[in-house]
Amino acid sequence: MRIIICGTCGAVATHGWTVGTLRPLVRVVVDLFGPRRCLFGSDFPVAGLHGSFASHYAAMRAALSDLAGTDQRCFFHDNAVRLYRL
Repeated sequence: MRIIICGTCGAVATHGWTVGTLRPLVRVVVDLFGPRRCLFGSDFPVAGLHGSFASHYAAMRAALSDLAGTDQRCFFHDNAVRLYRL
């Protein structure tokens, strides 16, 4: 049985996004798949048309700030290390 892992890129590829518009999208994904089967992603350089990487990363951190520290680490780091065998 294969395990599904979900990346969260594309959420800031539209004009006018905010933490408030980003949070419900990311939370649905994390709630459905769980923080150990999701990972941070970005569409840079294309998403750079609508904000900096730093603002995107900060928004994602804010959107998931209520997750436990270990779940945040999985989402932003550990899952990618495991998936891509880094």
